[in-house]
Amino acid sequence: MSEDPDDLDPRDDAWLFDGGPAPDAASARLERLLALQRGPRRRPRARLRPSAFAALLAAAALAVALGALWSARGARGYEVRLADGELRLRPGQRLEAPAGGARLEVADLGDVRLEAGALLQARAAARGRHRFFLERGTLTASITAEPGAFGVDTPAGSSVDLGCLYTLDVDERGETRLAVSLGRVAFRHAGTGRDVYVPAGASLVATVADGPTSPVWDSASEAWRTQVAALDRAEDPDPDQLARLASADDTLSLWHLLQAPAAATREAAYDRLLALVDAPREASRAALVDAAPTSAAALAARRAWLERMDWYTFEF
Repeated sequence: MSEDPDDLDPRDDAWLFDGGPAPDAASARLERLLALQRGPRRRPRARLRPSAFAALLAAAALAVALGALWSARGARGYEVRLADGELRLRPGQRLEAPAGGARLEVADLGDVRLEAGALLQARAAARGRHRFFLERGTLTASITAEPGAFGVDTPAGSSVDLGCLYTLDVDERGETRLAVSLGRVAFRHAGTGRDVYVPAGASLVATVADGPTSPVWDSASEAWRTQVAALDRAEDPDPDQLARLASADDTLSLWHLLQAPAAATREAAYDRLLALVDAPREASRAALVDAAPTSAAALAARRAWLERMDWYTFEF
């Protein structure tokens, strides 16, 4: 006599799904026969018990909450101290320093001081990063952080702090002067793609159109400054100026002149630098003189030689 389907207990078929023991001998034999037709046995997927699933949801909710908290903290911006009070500078907002100047606290990395009349904007940045735009005026940054955590853009290029104390000054035309007192700063001009490194005791000038000149030491003569600035820009350099490079000992400016537009300038700088600092295999004449300064080969060669310069590798 057949069984009424309405009388069957669905739990009797549970063994078909959860791998439990068959309820009788016939079912067990059927299971063995079916097993012969199966493919390779796969490892069963892990299942979450209700309690584990709830814990997972709780962890996800906590992560979202922490993310929201971090966003909210970032949105509060930077504390600014003025001679007559305090305020908050949030990403996207601009601050013009009053007569008494202003001081911004940058997390626990250090501070930024603005002289009267300086115009500064806080910019949105990734977590752990801080970026500003100095439109005009003078800013002094004192930062102790990992390289790249703090940066200031100007109309003439972008400075990236490598752990140091430095001053930026931007005039009404956007021309920028960078002077480093401690550590070093990288400065980049997006239009020309030029990367410059300024160690303590050196400075540079950058224009909106052409970007930075090669940096020179603060102790350098005005004649040397003028010569370096001219060779930085010249497509057809003065032969007398090139000849004077043969006796120059300023490896800081010589290394940066490897980015000059004229191959003749690059060659003169390369020959003199080679006499002063051993070059790695990557720093070949072909890469640094013959190739375009913005080529991948030139970039790699300059970087390899850069790490042998005492003004770049010193610790502070």
